[in-house]
Amino acid sequence: MTARAAVLLIALAATAARPAVAQTAVSALPPPPGLLVVPFENPQHDPRSYWLGEAAAILLTEDLNARGINAIPRAARVQAFDQLHLPLAASLSRATVIKVGQIVGASRVIVGDLEFEGDTLIVRATPIRLDVG
Repeated sequence: MTARAAVLLIALAATAARPAVAQTAVSALPPPPGLLVVPFENPQHDPRSYWLGEAAAILLTEDLNARGINAIPRAARVQAFDQLHLPLAASLSRATVIKVGQIVGASRVIVGDLEFEGDTLIVRATPIRLDVG
C-alpha cells in the first residue's frame, strides 16, 4: 500500500464517522468548526518514515477539504505550534494536541502513527473530539 493510498483510507474513515447534514440554501450560516490533522507519529523512529508524518497530515487535510469537510490548513497549525513554542517535529502529549486544537478552533483532531513492518507501511489514525477529550 502506498503512502497516498493509506492517507486516502484515513480520509474515508474520518468522513464515514461524520453524521449526515442536510444541505440548506442559506449561505449566511457560519462554517462548522474545523477538523485539525496533526503530523502522524513515528514510534519506531525509522528514518524512512520520518517525513511521512508531516506528509500524511498535509495530504489528509487536503483530501478532507476536497470532500467539503472544514479541515484546518497547515499554516494555522504551524501558527498554533509557534504560539505554544512547540517544535514542528515534536511528539505531542494528548493534552498538548487538545490545546493546539483549541487554539485553531477545531472541534476534532486526528492523531495517528505510522510504521514499517518489512516493506509494509502501517498507518493508524484516531479522532479526538475536543468537547469530550
